[in-house]
Amino acid sequence: MRPGTYMTIEDIIAIDTSVGRACRRAINDRYEAGPMFRQKMHELNLFWAIPALAVSAGATAAVADKWVPQTVGYGISMSSERYEL
Repeated sequence: MRPGTYMTIEDIIAIDTSVGRACRRAINDRYEAGPMFRQKMHELNLFWAIPALAVSAGATAAVADKWVPQTVGYGISMSSERYEL
């Protein structure tokens, strides 16, 4: 199974640069041929996944914890509305 970073990079490069299938084939060939490339994809996957899980667990705990003031939990849950992605 390919790491999430591989799929994200493949999708962004192939679509945003309008290269399409040629780019997807090139990335796939590079992934299959290079153990260093596969290792880097795995490292990048961990680099993005571990902090994301930590932040989401912390935010969920702060919102769901009955000892955290309700205004703090509400502020955390609504903070995504301030920043349009």
